[in-house]
Amino acid sequence: MSETKMTQTQKRILFIGLVPLFMSLLSVSSINVVLPSISSDVHASTSALQWVLTGYALSFVESSVGWFVWLALRQ
Repeated sequence: MSETKMTQTQKRILFIGLVPLFMSLLSVSSINVVLPSISSDVHASTSALQWVLTGYALSFVESSVGWFVWLALRQ
């Protein structure tokens, strides 16, 4: 099996692409912690809050993937 080494530029692109992905995971996790408080404040059901959280997570992931593709195509 042949091994291919990553160049410095490829490593930077990977790092720059993975940092926003990690930050979005961290952000969604922090929102999960405050969901009970939000639910009691706005009198929303659990399923309604889950839809909001799913939309929030999808928008973060979509923008992260978009930036990663843009960076990869720039090379």
